[in-house]
Amino acid sequence: MLLAPLLTLASFFVSQTIAHGGITSYVIDDKPYPGWQPLEPAEGQVSIARPYVNFSPILDTADVNLACNNNEGLPTEGQRSAHVRGGSVITAKWQQQSHPPGPVLVYMANCHGSCKKANASELRWFKIAETGLASGNLINGTWGAGIVKEKLAYDVTVPHNLARGEYLIRHEVITIHITKYPQFYPNCAQLVVHARGGMNPPKRFLTKFPGAYSLEDPGLAVDIYTGSSTTTYTTPGPAVWKGERF
Repeated sequence: MLLAPLLTLASFFVSQTIAHGGITSYVIDDKPYPGWQPLEPAEGQVSIARPYVNFSPILDTADVNLACNNNEGLPTEGQRSAHVRGGSVITAKWQQQSHPPGPVLVYMANCHGSCKKANASELRWFKIAETGLASGNLINGTWGAGIVKEKLAYDVTVPHNLARGEYLIRHEVITIHITKYPQFYPNCAQLVVHARGGMNPPKRFLTKFPGAYSLEDPGLAVDIYTGSSTTTYTTPGPAVWKGERF
């Protein structure tokens, strides 16, 4: 049983310069938006996405770049925002995603003013969607990351009752194919939410990046190679908030 994870671990350390995955475009209510192109020159790029350097993963849950994978969360001069409403459907599109085992999670954070001045690592994030182990068992089942790998896209709906304001949206793929060495692939984009609900998530749904995860979390420390009979999985981070009143 040790052979598969050991071979995977060896392959991982040999191939750290090989690209893994990242979002390169968005479609919001059927309108396309260019994402960040990490393999293109940064100068002149205009995008709703926060810039990032490459498709490589973040490996440390304490990394200051865990929020948006971009220079400690700071925006650039070419930063733009997409206008959405409560109930808007946002489709993130990846150029590639290499590894199927693991969850995909989506968070939002209120910038409490202009997101152009917001450091993502200082914001309070709330989870609006997640797909962990969708079906099957840990080793052979269908995972959220596997769905992204297959479709290169993931849909999420902005909570209908969300208060209006400027927000960051954070899509994250976490791959757990190497036991005790999870890989984090976060990408962010800026939104302006036009809504009537006026709802904000309660404090128990809020978290920060870094700070939301520990490598000891069950969903990150899990050994999928011993899980042929295990059909449950606990996603890391807070519970999903869908705009409910409490």
